[in-house]
Amino acid sequence: MNYLMKNVEMPLIPVVAELEANGYQIDCGYFTALKAYLEPEQALVLADIQATAGAEFNPASPKQLSKLLYEDLGLPVLKKTEKGSPSSDEESLYSLRDAHPVVGKILEYRKTGKIISTYCSFPNEVDSDSRLRPEYNQMGAITGRFTATKKIQTLPKNDRYGIRNGFIAPLGFKIVGADFEQQELYILAAVSGDQAMLDAIANGIDLHGLAAKKVFGLACNPDEVKILHPEKRGQVKSVQFGILYGMEAQSLANKLSLSLKAAEELIDGYFKVFPDVKLFIEKTRDLAVKNGCLVDVFGRLKLVPDAQITSKSKLGLQSKALRETQNFPIQAAAATITKLAMIRCHNHIREFHPQIKMILSLHDELQFQVPDDEVEHFASELPGLMTNLGVESFGFKIPFKVSVTSGQSWGSLVAHRPASLECAR
Repeated sequence: MNYLMKNVEMPLIPVVAELEANGYQIDCGYFTALKAYLEPEQALVLADIQATAGAEFNPASPKQLSKLLYEDLGLPVLKKTEKGSPSSDEESLYSLRDAHPVVGKILEYRKTGKIISTYCSFPNEVDSDSRLRPEYNQMGAITGRFTATKKIQTLPKNDRYGIRNGFIAPLGFKIVGADFEQQELYILAAVSGDQAMLDAIANGIDLHGLAAKKVFGLACNPDEVKILHPEKRGQVKSVQFGILYGMEAQSLANKLSLSLKAAEELIDGYFKVFPDVKLFIEKTRDLAVKNGCLVDVFGRLKLVPDAQITSKSKLGLQSKALRETQNFPIQAAAATITKLAMIRCHNHIREFHPQIKMILSLHDELQFQVPDDEVEHFASELPGLMTNLGVESFGFKIPFKVSVTSGQSWGSLVAHRPASLECAR
């Protein structure tokens, strides 16, 4: 904990203060136009839903929605609320989306409504200089990860309507982004000590491809799996990231539309490829049960009293606690490493690039507003700045990899190619 206070959390305070002061420039006109486009789209979807319902219908009403799905249409009840009523939450709807066309329309209505109400309101939240300034809480999560206001952390991964295009760099600047490649898998390899995983990382082998090759007995080399067997690679990728968050076989089966037996075999096959990962998970859970707490490699503490529950009536709470426990050492280390990278970048910018601004910290990604004439040089510096962090003594012997992107907006960021390479093409 002394290391965290002295080397991470205290030095990070001025970094966060400057990050909040910098903010991110918003194209207010873009979001106004997006809202004007989406509202009629949503109205059309609502009309379709009401036609199916045969009456005025409010998709936001759980009571009306439950009646339509389970009484009028007779769809199967897959989940119930705490009070015993049929659930119409998003998870339930996704499970029912193939049972009737109206379910997909309800999901679409909800998604569009969220974009309109949550993200198209950004122009109402900017300051007079059109910059959105989220507040970052560096201790907002027990893992040490940031939480942030202004919904900056909740933008949908599948950015169908281009929300990120509204986050821009001013004239004469570009956005330069840098994110750790497969950061959590690198950390999993380091803390578990799994030699097969460590060797793959050291040799630049695609981890998902290697696992898929081994699990399914594919004849190609690991780096060819992405092209030749994308579906199998995708299944193994779901396992790799799923186990980080304590995903169990039934959840994996639901996600991949597999039988429970097939999902169990997929997980078992994965653990045969990386056996020390399974041992690490088991050891982590055992420590939580024994001590009621966990400490990650950097000394961050998590109390997990529910892991010690023995009452049969509360075993669900213990199961939930153990799933969260399983992920804690990974996420906590990821948070610390990202924070160390932020501090190093901040100090470098202040000394050598005073016109560059750090404008976003999002999980394992940092973004900067960079003058056009400094983009090439700064982009070439970022991988070194974010990987040489002095964490070898904590078990991170293999350097992390960082990918750099650039563009005029967050939504248009593409892999940065040095000008010298572009000229050579």
